[in-house]
Amino acid sequence: MRKYILLLFLLSFTAIAACTQEKPEDNTQTTDTTTEDTDNQKTQEKTSDNTSDKQVSEKPESEVDEYANTSLQAMFDFLANTQKLKVNVASTYDTLQKNGQLIEFGANTEWIIRRPDKVLINSVSWDSDDRSFYFDGKDITYYDSGYNVYAAAPKEGDLDQAFDYFVEKLNMPLPLTELFSVKHPFDLKTDLTFSSYLGESTINGVDCQEFTFRFPETDLQIWIRDGKQPLPERIVITYKDSPGQPQYKAQFSNWDLTSEMPDQLFIFKPPENSRKIIFATRSENTGKSPDKAVGGN
Repeated sequence: MRKYILLLFLLSFTAIAACTQEKPEDNTQTTDTTTEDTDNQKTQEKTSDNTSDKQVSEKPESEVDEYANTSLQAMFDFLANTQKLKVNVASTYDTLQKNGQLIEFGANTEWIIRRPDKVLINSVSWDSDDRSFYFDGKDITYYDSGYNVYAAAPKEGDLDQAFDYFVEKLNMPLPLTELFSVKHPFDLKTDLTFSSYLGESTINGVDCQEFTFRFPETDLQIWIRDGKQPLPERIVITYKDSPGQPQYKAQFSNWDLTSEMPDQLFIFKPPENSRKIIFATRSENTGKSPDKAVGGN
């Protein structure tokens, strides 16, 4: 089972500096005067070089745009405080091959959330693998329609606790959980090394503001909807410390924050002839999954 890689892209700017040099007005000076002027010019150039070096050494290592930071924080806060939502996500992700080539894979996913403890995630990959994640506040169930098998694990708690248990304990992939978590995936005051506001953009007819952010291990490019509902419309995450610098891209559409979501929507009902299997829990000592179990990447 291919692992969805959660993939936070940065546009870099190049400044072009132009240097000018005045042409001497009088070329009929004596040899001594010319020699003196040449020495003065060399002294000035040396002084200028030292000043330039000093300016470079004093240039701050990071630049932070407060408007960009405030906008990203507002988006996370809005999503965390939204009690129910539906959204479609078209995502792509790179996978590094043994020969060094990056191959792109993708999936179309529907997220349905009712806080604090209900979620349904239906995902269909480009190669037609159809998988679903259910959480009803008491149990986690993961269903693979291609093999008509499912695994279930008891887990009481809220969405964050279910996400953490599924990814960390059961060793299963679940992209974008950090986006819908009430816990922000990073601290803008300590983790951020660069941020920038790139201006206005339009994504699928929706007016957005475009931003870029840089963190120690990832770069993020994001488009956030204008208005009172600062929803993400598109994200690009570059894993710059990973071989090949793979990317994860997600395009959001059909945001719905008002539809009714009954309890039975989040309760898994085994299809006819389906088989129940077990999750492969992560080994406490090695961090690896047991060989004869379902799970892993």
